[in-house]
Amino acid sequence: MKKFLGFLLIIQVLFTSACSDEKSKIEEYKNNFAKYCTSSARGSEGNISFITNVCNCAFDKIVKKYGINKFIQLDNQLKDNGYTPP
Repeated sequence: MKKFLGFLLIIQVLFTSACSDEKSKIEEYKNNFAKYCTSSARGSEGNISFITNVCNCAFDKIVKKYGINKFIQLDNQLKDNGYTPP
């Protein structure tokens, strides 16, 4: 019984750290996306809070629909093709 409980504890630790890594990876991409998204909305400095919310919402919807791995794949393709954010 102790071995089984130990095994469950190890699984839980691994699962928790994997989720934590995934969340931090998503947050990193979200922050970068929002940064470049808001900077590309030139001439709208008075509405920066609104623009940031729109950019964050766009990121959330993209990741919800396609997943973070597809987002990363597309991001890498853009970089490989010479795209640099404004």
